[in-house]
Amino acid sequence: MKALELYQASDSKIELKFFQSWKSTLIIDSILSSNKIFEAGNPMSLSSAADLDTLRGRESYRLRLFWDTWNKKGKFSESTTLIFKFSNGLEQRVALRFEGEIQESAKIKFERVQIDTGDVMQGPPLSFEFPFKNIGNKDLVIMSVRSSGGGAYPKHWPKEPIMPGKSGKIVVGYLTKDRRGHFNKTISVKTNALREGEYGGNIYLKIKGAVRSREQMEQLRKE
Repeated sequence: MKALELYQASDSKIELKFFQSWKSTLIIDSILSSNKIFEAGNPMSLSSAADLDTLRGRESYRLRLFWDTWNKKGKFSESTTLIFKFSNGLEQRVALRFEGEIQESAKIKFERVQIDTGDVMQGPPLSFEFPFKNIGNKDLVIMSVRSSGGGAYPKHWPKEPIMPGKSGKIVVGYLTKDRRGHFNKTISVKTNALREGEYGGNIYLKIKGAVRSREQMEQLRKE
């Protein structure tokens, strides 16, 4: 039994450590679970210094199980049996029981994460808005907003916590005065939230387009 404290996420990771006690190397054909606790479609993966499908004798490994807890909360008690199938025909079953609690969290959902301006005239600064909503159960905090540079910069973002159910926006600027040609810039957003479909980490907003001179724009209009 393993006592856990997880957060609401599309992929909560549960890590198990085990030791391959045989002297010979084992090749894994598949790892299955006896019920649908874990996500379908390669829900588990092996992580070790050796090849991910190979268990060399007398070595330790970690098994990471990914569990969809996005819409779950509160205490849980779950059981499953992992079925290891090896290329030599052997099969090993391991009964597991998990108990713990899933903590509620802030969740951020953007209306869009990429904006393509197409062709724009050189000179006037550009402004891009990325609206979002806190669809979680805790206050959302925007910790930092950083640009990859090259004319792109964060103009505005909420400095105060955003309550559950409330919305906000991140505004990004791009300077075109001394630039020409295609641009593709990234804005990195760090929050205390989990984004739907992703497990933790930063959220990346992208802006792209092409800066043209007045003459180029006039030529494009004629075409």
